[in-house]
Amino acid sequence: MIRDAKKIEVTASWDKNVVPANQPKKRGLLVDISGIGKKHYERHAVNLSLVIDRSGSMGGGRLEAAIQAATGVIERLEAGDVLSVVDFDDQISTLVKGLKMTEAGKEEAIATIERLHSRGTTDLGGGWFQGAQHAAWVMETMNFRSGHVVLLSDGHANQGMQDPKQLHKHASEMANRGVTTSTVGIGGGYSPLQLEALAEGGLGRLHDAETPEHIIETILGELGEVVSVVATNVELTLRWPAMLRSELVSNFDAMTNGNSMTVRLGQLVAGSRRTVPFIIDVPPMQEGETALVEAIVEGRNPETGNRLEAVAIRTELTAVPPADARAAERNRRVAERIARLWENTLGFDAMRLNERGDYAGARQLLDNSVGLVANFAEGTGAEREIRRRLDGVADRVTHQWDGRSKRAAMMAAKKFSKNERDHRSGDWDDYSDHV
Repeated sequence: MIRDAKKIEVTASWDKNVVPANQPKKRGLLVDISGIGKKHYERHAVNLSLVIDRSGSMGGGRLEAAIQAATGVIERLEAGDVLSVVDFDDQISTLVKGLKMTEAGKEEAIATIERLHSRGTTDLGGGWFQGAQHAAWVMETMNFRSGHVVLLSDGHANQGMQDPKQLHKHASEMANRGVTTSTVGIGGGYSPLQLEALAEGGLGRLHDAETPEHIIETILGELGEVVSVVATNVELTLRWPAMLRSELVSNFDAMTNGNSMTVRLGQLVAGSRRTVPFIIDVPPMQEGETALVEAIVEGRNPETGNRLEAVAIRTELTAVPPADARAAERNRRVAERIARLWENTLGFDAMRLNERGDYAGARQLLDNSVGLVANFAEGTGAEREIRRRLDGVADRVTHQWDGRSKRAAMMAAKKFSKNERDHRSGDWDDYSDHV
């Protein structure tokens, strides 16, 4: 039964909802989760924690860009907002903690930030953790229901906590307490591994930003979405019969437990949509046999923190005579959307392996998957284009690939696969334009 439709709406669509009897098949399932309600612009107070990397690798204008961006963001905050600022190299310092953004507060924060200079090594994990703790402290002492950390860095962590898995774990724990994390990779040569881990675990976003203007647009864009949030801590749980196998073909954070999978979607904004694509492996089924799949979406009210009533839908596959299965019309729109999301996910994953120096693994991933994606896209009109683009990625991930083109390609692929807006102004094309 669907209730609380004013908050969340869920639909589930197959590329084809029948399979040929007694034959194994792959089917695509697209689950769309939409935030229902009008965007409003009544300004709510923001609990923001800025964490600024001042390590030696932030030289060459990167720290200056971060300082300029932080100053620009502070100038746009309002009197009810609360700001904490942490800077770090191998040492971690709190510049301001829980400072109200009155005119005097803004002046104090800006004056402190402008004195920063690059030095030392990079304890990224420690800097982030202190910033997150400050946001949690503001929640406890100043009656905020949530907090948000934005970390500005080139990502070259070489001190303290460096393991992406550990960073992901700790960011996830803070997100469960109401403190989310987004990260901004500065410059063309930033390392995304730790930054991505913090953003993924923290239910935020990893952004690519080359200029102070891009950084300001990115942070303000995120803060602007806060006033239109209809649900927080949104999760999609997909359940399927034990005979089926389900694969998530997107970059959302997910955990599988037997014949169910829970996908963490973070915040849901009014008018926004999260599209979650699955590939379902269907074993031979007897004619007339059905397989029921259930999608359940849960979240929390952003104003009270209480759980919203779950929204659940059910959809099924039916085994029919092979001739009837062939004659059944395929939903080309759904098939193409799944194929493109799958393509972007593979492209990102291959580039992430390249970032780790695993060139053979990156190539193997694509060698094993390009044909699957292209075959799934057959009949949509997009199969040749998808194969061409993935072949282009495959040619580049087999050797060292650094610089702006790779970072831009990674971020474009990531955002596409998760239906995320790029808050930067200008025309930002898909990842293939940078391959």
